[in-house]
Amino acid sequence: MEDKRYYRCSEVSSYGVKMGFVDMRALGEAVGGVLNLNIVRRTEEEGLGHWEVENGTLNWHYDCENNQYSDEEAAARIKELTELVEDADEDTDPEELEAWKADIESLEDDDPRDIYQYYIISDYGAHILIKDTDEIVLYNEDLDMYVWCVTVFGTPWAGELTNIPLPPKRAA
Repeated sequence: MEDKRYYRCSEVSSYGVKMGFVDMRALGEAVGGVLNLNIVRRTEEEGLGHWEVENGTLNWHYDCENNQYSDEEAAARIKELTELVEDADEDTDPEELEAWKADIESLEDDDPRDIYQYYIISDYGAHILIKDTDEIVLYNEDLDMYVWCVTVFGTPWAGELTNIPLPPKRAA
């Protein structure tokens, strides 16, 4: 007998159930939305408001040890490292000081994430993504509109897992 599991009334694929995480297909069904590949570009070209990041990150940043940071995390780490450099004195290990400076320089670079699809979503759909995921959600105050930026490409959504764990199966 197949183990049927659901995320917000959307059936999770057997792969998601086996791995213990909600798949993108179930997330997409729960969030809903209308595909519009040009919404962000066209509204910006027409001067129809500005898109602000409400959730997720548009860029990845890396330190010298190749640890990955979101935009927000990188800004916080740069601030922390800058303070360490500024507070350094003659007792500070010179190699450690140079490592901090190198990390600052590395973290200032960004690696833009590829966005393949844009979905216009409801307030409710945005709430789901913001509450449960690190998916990119943009908001345009002038249009009072949310957009979900999908970074998955070339894989069926039933085979692509999110970071949302499935709760343990309840006994019957």
